[in-house]
Amino acid sequence: MTATVHPRYEWLYIYAFVNPESGESRFYLVPVLNKDAYQAVMAAFAQSVGAGPEHHVLVVEDGGGFHVPALQGHPVGIQTVTLPPYSPELQPVERLWKLTDATLVQRSIISYSFIVPTETASGILS
Repeated sequence: MTATVHPRYEWLYIYAFVNPESGESRFYLVPVLNKDAYQAVMAAFAQSVGAGPEHHVLVVEDGGGFHVPALQGHPVGIQTVTLPPYSPELQPVERLWKLTDATLVQRSIISYSFIVPTETASGILS
């Protein structure tokens, strides 16, 4: 006989964008880490910062397998630079994970409502 399991947890992933000069930060919460979520977050970020043909934004990213190469479709105005493997010290946003993890990791959370102010039409929480 096999016991029935009822998982009582959900994963929630954070995409973070930080302007290294001003410290201004933008966070996007998604239920999965995959290429579709990545493209949706990049589109939402591009729109939020006004990226376009006349306004270019450089995004520094780690080598996550879910990141999409520019050839597969970054929003207009978004350019990316991928850091070498195992180089978190070069990634400005790495410093934020201590702050987000300290309050969220391994916690019993009844509702995301205190974390998530809005949900976009694409399902991205920002």
